[in-house]
Amino acid sequence: MTLADIIKIDQIAQPWEDLRNDFDSVGLKAEGDVKERIATLVEKWPEFAQILIYGEIDSYNEPVEAVARACEAAGASIEPDLFADR
Repeated sequence: MTLADIIKIDQIAQPWEDLRNDFDSVGLKAEGDVKERIATLVEKWPEFAQILIYGEIDSYNEPVEAVARACEAAGASIEPDLFADR
């Protein structure tokens, strides 16, 4: 039995990829800096194992925070959910 079998990573990974696709859909409708920041987030989207196993939360948090800053500058404040340090 592998770690993937124990934690059922495939059951977690699909919703994670669905979230990426949701960001992509929103980015296609956005404009300016917000559009660019969302495109960067989607392009650099980490594999869920990077976060779950290796704890590389900044690979997600930093691009999401960049999107939030761009939204704020455009007059649309958002409060994204971020991963917390262990």
